Amino acid sequence: MALYGIIAFIIYGWVEFEAMAHVVDAIGGLLAFVGIFVTAAIGIHLLRSQSAIVMAQFRNDMAKGQVNSSAIASSVSLLFGAILMLIPGYVTDGLGLLCFIPGIRDIIGALIATRFRSSMMANASRFQKGDFQAGGFSPFTDKQDDDTSQAYRSKAHKSHRPSMPSDKDIIEGEFEEKN
Repeated sequence: MALYGIIAFIIYGWVEFEAMAHVVDAIGGLLAFVGIFVTAAIGIHLLRSQSAIVMAQFRNDMAKGQVNSSAIASSVSLLFGAILMLIPGYVTDGLGLLCFIPGIRDIIGALIATRFRSSMMANASRFQKGDFQAGGFSPFTDKQDDDTSQAYRSKAHKSHRPSMPSDKDIIEGEFEEKN
């Protein structure tokens, strides 16, 4: 899985580099560099204006007692688009702008929300099955796989307890320092 991430990152860098080269050829290096900051500023402005509209719609629906999933999907898409607009590069800026278009925004937001929901459900089922066990210890049972992990845990547990002074350790009276 990590290999796919590395390959995707390399392809992303190559695509962004090629797009930047084409933009530099078309408008020049300085304008292309300034354009990166301008698109980030546009992304922040679009996020503020569009999210205010979506949040007003969401509040109206909540006041009526309705839960509008398209408003939630739009919010997710706006956030994703704003993150893409803040990442330097013209390809990510183009993809971020797509997330701000109202019709496409709902589709992208629904896809992201569905993907997130299915990922959360898969992780929850893995956690309930006990696949996240460390050292043979399941948080849902007291069962141990081996005695060494039990001994290690009990020793570590005892060493982290703060020691309380006993009555034998406390000496009452005045203190004098002798030279």
